[in-house]
Amino acid sequence: APQVKGLLICGPRGCGKHMLLHAICNELGANLFDITPQNIYETYREKEGIKMLMHLCSKVSEYV
Repeated sequence: APQVKGLLICGPRGCGKHMLLHAICNELGANLFDITPQNIYETYREKEGIKMLMHLCSKVSEYV
């Protein structure tokens, strides 16, 4: 089977997208980085901060 490199989960608010994502991470033993604008705006306002965060995410072996 081909390896999946990306996944788009969309739907209305409250339909279980976040719970599905947590279940997938739990099953794979992967780390979850929630990099939605609401979560990173206060901490990483500068472009360099966001680049650093993405670099950190890419260095972790298994992540979602």
